[in-house]
Amino acid sequence: MQESQTIQCPNCQKPAKLVQYLQEIPHFGKLLFSTLSCESCAFRLSDVFCTEFKKPVQYSACIDSEKDLSLKIVKSSTATVEIPELGVLVEPGAASEGYFSNIEGFLDRVQQVAQILVDSAKNPEEINAARKSLEKIKKAREGNLAFSIIVKDPFGNSALLGDNVERKELSEKEAASLKKPFLVLEKS
Repeated sequence: MQESQTIQCPNCQKPAKLVQYLQEIPHFGKLLFSTLSCESCAFRLSDVFCTEFKKPVQYSACIDSEKDLSLKIVKSSTATVEIPELGVLVEPGAASEGYFSNIEGFLDRVQQVAQILVDSAKNPEEINAARKSLEKIKKAREGNLAFSIIVKDPFGNSALLGDNVERKELSEKEAASLKKPFLVLEKS
């Protein structure tokens, strides 16, 4: 089921298109995919919502070959994703998006951010550190550098899908330590 409607853009207040659809995903149940896009200001926001409540969860996997880059990642806006070997930590926040991709696609996103850091670095030390990080990410994306990926979600709406994925439920204490953005809408 797909539904489309026009709403006010949160960035420029002009008309924006909201597209939502439900899809049954094995091991997850029904997921609501949502995309908001504005032609006026190019604002875009995507998210994935699980329609069922789940327990806090952590998924992890070792990526040590080019084949492993095809492992799927379902990342909700409440997920924390970490790649310790690359110094990557993606935490939820006001601009956090949910998406469904593979590890290679996730690394593409990380590489784009790393390139912005290289381009905006001010002193030689920052430039050098950013370039080293970018080179590591490029090697990993090409399957030439082994790394581990860890996905934690306090609401259980994220996952890694594929071979050699480890899943564990998080304790209440572990889940509470994760950042949890909340959006509160009030009636006026």
